[in-house]
Amino acid sequence: MANRRYTPTAFFRLAAVAFVFTTGLLASEVVRRPNPLLYVFAGGMAVVTVFLVLGAFARADFDGNTLVYRVPLRRVHRFERSQIDHIEIGGRRTRALIIGYHPRDANGRIDVERVVFVNLVPLEEQIDLYEQLGGDMGDGG
Repeated sequence: MANRRYTPTAFFRLAAVAFVFTTGLLASEVVRRPNPLLYVFAGGMAVVTVFLVLGAFARADFDGNTLVYRVPLRRVHRFERSQIDHIEIGGRRTRALIIGYHPRDANGRIDVERVVFVNLVPLEEQIDLYEQLGGDMGDGG
């Protein structure tokens, strides 16, 4: 199988842009009318916006055996299908892959005692990736 790249959905990227715009409007209001409550709200909104913008640049590369998931300024997750312990599609408003995998230890062996969970952003054609990673659509996902 050829290397396949999965990128965030257009809706997710649009939401990131909307948050940037809204955060900018809120920041201008804070400048015009200083208020401690607005500071807290604007700060929280700015944090959410940063995470959404970084997520908009996420990518998942899958070569048929190894998945590499990258989000700027965050840890890279690299694991093989054989390391997957759990995979599902979850979420309330936006459905995205949630993958639990057994990481490798310092010697390169799979550590079956630990499970690392990674929540991917909503990806284009994520159902295809889900099925290739061994997900079963009959389990309610």
